[in-house]
Amino acid sequence: MARSDASHTVAYLLIEVPAKKSGDVARRLVDEFRQYVVETHAVWGESDVVAKVSVPNPGALAELVMGDIQKLTFVTGTRTFITIEDMHYQTEPTTEPGTDNIDAFVFINVDAARSEEIAKFLVSEFPDNVMETYAVWGGADVIARITAKNMNELSELIMSAMQNVRYVSVTRTYLIVPGLSEYSKSVKQTVYENKP
Repeated sequence: MARSDASHTVAYLLIEVPAKKSGDVARRLVDEFRQYVVETHAVWGESDVVAKVSVPNPGALAELVMGDIQKLTFVTGTRTFITIEDMHYQTEPTTEPGTDNIDAFVFINVDAARSEEIAKFLVSEFPDNVMETYAVWGGADVIARITAKNMNELSELIMSAMQNVRYVSVTRTYLIVPGLSEYSKSVKQTVYENKP
């Protein structure tokens, strides 16, 4: 069953768009789908936008992705990663996320049945840099949101530490483009507080 917050399905989307359109699409997702889109980030990597969504159920997720987002001008492809219930972990990193830091998402493939173990481990082993993790279904097994003071620290974290964690087989990193993140101010009120 998909991870739920107040009976809602939470998912991450990787969205592909043409060059120089990632900021526009990130803003448009929050503006047009404020009820479901929690946050969006223009990113550097093999995709162009990372979006976190929270919808009432898997059917609503399919409708949002295939019926709405995939039909937006400039969207050329999407990949969906559904979070697994009760497998979300957070920490309070000593490196504060912000404009002076390098923030990123790392999509991680692990050995079978190790998603929750690795999600927990990353938060406990790297509390200065790993802000949150989710075990997910999709083309990855764990999504980690990380922050670092500079490229050397980021490289050390991913290349020397995370990639050497037992059971980790592949990592894909998406650097968040500074200044091109959007957050829905109404999603908590709309989705969680006004339950039927």
